[in-house]
Amino acid sequence: MQRRPVAKVDWRRGERILRSAPWPPLLGSATAAAILICIAALAHRTGLAAPTTLLALAACGAAAAYSLDEEATPVADATPTSRRRRAGWRIPLAVLPMAVAVCGLFTLHRLDPEMKWLRLLPLAGGALAIGIGLAAVLRHRGTAAPGDLVGVVTLVGVVLIVSIDPLRRWVALFPLGDAAHAGRSVALWLAVVGVCAVVTLACTRDPGRRGRAGH
Repeated sequence: MQRRPVAKVDWRRGERILRSAPWPPLLGSATAAAILICIAALAHRTGLAAPTTLLALAACGAAAAYSLDEEATPVADATPTSRRRRAGWRIPLAVLPMAVAVCGLFTLHRLDPEMKWLRLLPLAGGALAIGIGLAAVLRHRGTAAPGDLVGVVTLVGVVLIVSIDPLRRWVALFPLGDAAHAGRSVALWLAVVGVCAVVTLACTRDPGRRGRAGH
């Protein structure tokens, strides 16, 4: 008989959880990524397009890293809303940087289809998954707002790894144009997304609930 009010409370909690997100850095990082994508689009027939796009996709991953920030973690953990449910409300915020990446890659593909820009969609997903996964690990270790640190690590890490491309003999991490093994690249980045999803689920478990039935 009280189910309708409970549903309303859940939505209100969700609204509060979303309002408490670190919107300024999240929007700032997504905006920076959008600006970089615009620069790449304007320079789509030059050598500047590829590195600028890589930087933009890494910036999208950095933006996603802010989605789990909660400054008042002890207070939040004492509320009836579980950490995993709060994460469930927050992680969809990554749709914003993902939309920037997808729209940017579709724009670049339309401007220069020979470069096959859409092959970078799995890389974009991997960058976002890395940002969220690392943030979840630090949250699990007690860092209330890991966004700043994880954002920098994600940005620098994705750019360095893709630029160095240590697996170039077997797979191209940035499979533009005539790059070989494009299918392997897609499989690799999808595997990264899967691993990060598992890590995120494991790290968003409520603290102190292991082995306690009924909680």
